[in-house]
Amino acid sequence: MDRVFEELDANGNGQIGLFELEEHLNDPRMGAYFSALSPDIKQVGKLFRLMDVDKSGLIDREEFISGCFNLKGNAKNLDVAILQYETKRIGRLIVKLGEHLDELLGIGTPARQRISVAGSL
Repeated sequence: MDRVFEELDANGNGQIGLFELEEHLNDPRMGAYFSALSPDIKQVGKLFRLMDVDKSGLIDREEFISGCFNLKGNAKNLDVAILQYETKRIGRLIVKLGEHLDELLGIGTPARQRISVAGSL
């Protein structure tokens, strides 16, 4: 995986951008590598967002290797990873919405605290 990362990191800055990933997936060798991880490599943007854990717009070596390990297995793993990503994103949006409503309504206990208390019941 280190060699694959180095090949994807064309400019040698230690990070892969979406453009670099898309360009290299046109290479039959790289396409074959990613097809072995997940047959649905047509969803390059989603694959990239899943690997970009810190949401920096770039994938570093650690994110790449971790992302590849998470995708290894049968074809359903990418679907599950996408669902996990979307679920976390929606959860964060719900908490933000609750906090905004609390602010508008002047409620004393922030939504984040109410959610964590409710989740521990």
